[in-house]
Amino acid sequence: MSKIRIQLEELRAKSAEELNDILATEREALRALRFKVHTQEIKQVHLVKATRKRIAHILTLLKHATTK
Repeated sequence: MSKIRIQLEELRAKSAEELNDILATEREALRALRFKVHTQEIKQVHLVKATRKRIAHILTLLKHATTK
């Protein structure tokens, strides 16, 4: 199993409240990453894309949880 699939399985097991907490944390991490990339403190710009994808996964899981 790939690392992303394992992370998704872990996210699916969480409640909506836990997902909202993780979402807030990830959004803050994305904000910090953007600042660090802009000020050239980090060279790993791929982390921004990975964080955005993780946020999208969480939002998708939240949307599916509310429609059920």
